[in-house]
Amino acid sequence: EESTDLIVRLTDALERTDGEALSHVQLLELVERYPDSPLLTVETARRLAGALAAERGGLQRVFDLLDAFQADHKDACLETLEPGSVAAWFELLSTYDPTRALAFAEAQLDLGPTYLATWSTQAHALFRAGQRAEALEAWLTLSRMTSDPDVALETAAILAELGQSHELVTQMLNRARMRPGRPPMNGRLEFLRARSLANIGAEYLPRAIEVFEALEAAPSTPGLERDELLDRLGVTYLHRGSEGDGARARPYLTEAANRQGDSLRRDLFTALLNLSSELDKHRVKANAKALEAEAEAAAEAAAEPESE
Repeated sequence: EESTDLIVRLTDALERTDGEALSHVQLLELVERYPDSPLLTVETARRLAGALAAERGGLQRVFDLLDAFQADHKDACLETLEPGSVAAWFELLSTYDPTRALAFAEAQLDLGPTYLATWSTQAHALFRAGQRAEALEAWLTLSRMTSDPDVALETAAILAELGQSHELVTQMLNRARMRPGRPPMNGRLEFLRARSLANIGAEYLPRAIEVFEALEAAPSTPGLERDELLDRLGVTYLHRGSEGDGARARPYLTEAANRQGDSLRRDLFTALLNLSSELDKHRVKANAKALEAEAEAAAEAAAEPESE
């Protein structure tokens, strides 16, 4: 009964957003009591990384801790020890060493090919490593193996991002809607439908923007962060490039640029913001030239003598 209570406390703690529900003393006590817990080990490593990441060689101590645990359990997939462990380890590793994270994901899949978590983690790892075609194939393979709605959702997301078959995206989104007992994701489902429309052809951009604008006006968007929605709406206005779209995009891109902590993403949104101003200037000039050409054609037609 005592051990069950401790594990419940651990699970609740790890699901808390503050990440500090357990004190360091409590955590060390649990590690000593349950040395075979990969969740306890990765939580210890996460805190150690936070404290040592800036120090020379500090992260190596974190990796040594994780490597030592794996050496003691070299024939075991972490998912067999505690569900959720593979994803937790992958998230930590991908934060500090994406190459190591990909190797970890592949090794766990070899050790636990019957676990959904190992397959999905490998697909995530491939995508983050920039191997998008391989990641897409991994998600498609997984979607053929299971009807799990979260797998369908992830498959729809990568299909939409890469501009793949809108029909297949729709099939996956329909499957993802069937999620009894799981949190609703209606906002994300509509968002992915609009992303798919935006990426399959310019003629579908107006419809995609209609969906994005409807989501912006909605009182709630389950499963979808508002910042992600507004960033995409601003970019899609630029993509369409109709008259006034630069001005429409500007407030969203300004907010996005100011929000970014990563310098590369901040520079990207700043560049898009500058482009939004140039877009409207270009559109005004293009419209003026078009009107001028129409006026000249009309004048020429009027000057031609009428045939008898």
